[in-house]
Amino acid sequence: MATITYRGGLSVDEVRNQVKADQIYKLSSNENPRGPSPLVVQAIQEAALALNSYPPRSDDALRQALVDTYDCGLTLDHFVCTNSGSEALQIIARAFLEAGDEFVVCSPTFGAYVRFASTQGAIPVDAPLRAADFTHDVDAILAAITERTRLVFICNPNNPTGVIMPAADFDRLVANIPPHVTIVADQVYEHYVQRTDFPDTVSHVLAGKPIMIVQTFSKSYGLAGLRLGYVIAPPELGERLRGQLRNFHMNSISLAAGIAALQDKAYVQESARLAEEGKAYLYGELERLEVQTWPSEGQLCIDSTLRAHRRSLSAAAGARRHGASDRHVWLPRGIAGDGWLGGSECGLYCGAGRDIVENGSLGD
Repeated sequence: MATITYRGGLSVDEVRNQVKADQIYKLSSNENPRGPSPLVVQAIQEAALALNSYPPRSDDALRQALVDTYDCGLTLDHFVCTNSGSEALQIIARAFLEAGDEFVVCSPTFGAYVRFASTQGAIPVDAPLRAADFTHDVDAILAAITERTRLVFICNPNNPTGVIMPAADFDRLVANIPPHVTIVADQVYEHYVQRTDFPDTVSHVLAGKPIMIVQTFSKSYGLAGLRLGYVIAPPELGERLRGQLRNFHMNSISLAAGIAALQDKAYVQESARLAEEGKAYLYGELERLEVQTWPSEGQLCIDSTLRAHRRSLSAAAGARRHGASDRHVWLPRGIAGDGWLGGSECGLYCGAGRDIVENGSLGD
């Protein structure tokens, strides 16, 4: 299968140990730079006063808050709460894959799918995104499915390209998926989508289709440090996932923070608005530099600023000297996928881009 090299972004402390900079902007993990909602901060402070006690045995309160938030017919049994979207992917792999099973991915995409599924002894089968525009190829996905296939991972919007699989394509995939295969729809960037043809995956779950939707509080809710996520799935699939959970699997802080975050809808809406505003600025600056970009529906984007691996390593080091901790996920033809934020961070990134385009490297 086609491969990508996934390197986790350096933390601010790791960058600070390597270079001297007055201010470090972390652009490498697609985080929300706003900090958590004030409602969340208050809930965490209140919950911290009772940390001497074990948390509730169940996550019913958070799941009920999710039921109320979606308000579309989902029940408690449709939700499985986890310690991050990554843990959700991990328990999906444990619950649905065995040695010798196959799973389909669409590279370039989030590297955790292969990492977690391969740990179970399952075999990856690639149905790559189209090279010209990074869109999903539904025919290729269906052709990649065999009798041994158990899961199909669809990152929507896709990380690191930001493209979506529109409703028409997703509906066609669901209509033609064999009964022994389950679709994992990883939608952790869903709140940032502006297009109106994003698929209504929840309606498929309500119809009992073999779909599990992965969500997180790390992105639009600004709670990456808490590691909180959840899965939406038909009750019978959710029951298989709950069988992978330990007692007291959710801590008190996460439960309180998640409930509070769901109450602050204005915070999520403003996060999406600011991300769109920053993305428009970034695209405009890159277009002015005659740097090719591709439309993104996440709070991330890709561009063709860096064309060779050797050059990119030099550029990344130079960016860190400028105080920007960037990460490059290497895609076909040397395209670089870049995490981004807003305001000063975007300006710093674009300034580094100007150095690359105009001088061939980043200055000191």
